[in-house]
Amino acid sequence: FRAASPCLGSLISSSWVLSAAHCFTEPENLDAYVFHIGKKSYKAESIIIHGCYNRSRGVGRGIRQDYDYDVALIKLSKQVAFSKSARPICLPCTEPANRAMKKKKSASCHEHRNVSLCVLAT
Repeated sequence: FRAASPCLGSLISSSWVLSAAHCFTEPENLDAYVFHIGKKSYKAESIIIHGCYNRSRGVGRGIRQDYDYDVALIKLSKQVAFSKSARPICLPCTEPANRAMKKKKSASCHEHRNVSLCVLAT
């Protein structure tokens, strides 16, 4: 997407992008950001920065920027039509992925298809 500095994100559903909070210096200025997904461009409807993220927390300790909780969710102003060049990320079919999704250790890749990711705004 286009911002003060180029950043990347991952499409996690037809309406949501997961990215790094440090990419959004003005999250309240939605017009400052354009997201290029496939061959189309999208604007943000909202940008949610993790509540514990603090860009300048480490400055006093000689750390230029702190990346703890460096997570942002972006709700797009319109849904992305999935295609070969625009589709959501996939979780790997591994034992750690099964644990993350609270599946049994032996869950198959087929069972992963039935998992949906819910995004809750607080």
